[in-house]
Amino acid sequence: MLWLKLSQIFTFSCIFFVVSANLPVLIWHGLLSDPRNNFNYFKQMMKDEANVTVKSVDLTVNNLHEREVSVSVHLFNQIDQVCYEIKKDEELKNGFNAIGLSQGGQFMRGLIQRCDAVKVKNFISFGGQHQGIFGLPNCSISSSMSPCNLLRKLLNVFAYTDWAQMHIAQTTYWHDPISRKYQKYNTFIADINNERDINMDYIHRLQQLNKFVLIKFLRDEMVQPIETQWFGFYKPGSDRIVQNMTETATYIEDKLGLRKMMESRKIIFLAIDDEHLNIATEWFREHIIPLLKDN
Repeated sequence: MLWLKLSQIFTFSCIFFVVSANLPVLIWHGLLSDPRNNFNYFKQMMKDEANVTVKSVDLTVNNLHEREVSVSVHLFNQIDQVCYEIKKDEELKNGFNAIGLSQGGQFMRGLIQRCDAVKVKNFISFGGQHQGIFGLPNCSISSSMSPCNLLRKLLNVFAYTDWAQMHIAQTTYWHDPISRKYQKYNTFIADINNERDINMDYIHRLQQLNKFVLIKFLRDEMVQPIETQWFGFYKPGSDRIVQNMTETATYIEDKLGLRKMMESRKIIFLAIDDEHLNIATEWFREHIIPLLKDN
């Protein structure tokens, strides 16, 4: 198993630097995204309208840059490096607002739960897969014998091998709702969701958030099931029946303190009637900018 050391190169990409009256923002981008070029229009909007410094997680490991690292470096190693850097960052160590884009949603949540150095006020997850995924992008399951379903079954054989879990980041949030292999062999999403053991630090750190904003894209064909973006998932034992968050064992048994957060009105559910990560300017201005000013 490959575990990379903290001595490997790590950088934050500082997109904008201004004297800010509000907390800075740290963004964790999605799969194969370029943190220096993606989402720049909205970064400029945050700078101009919320008066914030905006930074992006930008890893370089063994001559692999963020696009490659987002695929090939285990999440715990990525989180450890980001945590280490935050401790040294004068702008971030005293608190920030966090944004996760697609898989960056669950990666950022892993950082919040596992890193004792982070002080996040509001965490905004755009299309994050918080209960994992069980399906391929743009590949709908029309029948049990459909090519997409057969590919999904083949991936199950591979995804929970030691090699895949250590070398392909996306397998660490592959969540088979039928097989017991997920609870036994998954090395990331099962851990941060307290599926095996209850880590009280995870619960405590998540509950320190002021707001946990879950944003779902209603016409998303990249993420299956879509409800994972709102912390729902397939019913255990089924790959067709979907439960919302309040129907899951995670919520009913309060494994992460989500029920308590709901009672405290800390969780906000928002929906965008569009495809994956397609965000209208006015929608962002109306719903996100106020959260960044509320310090």
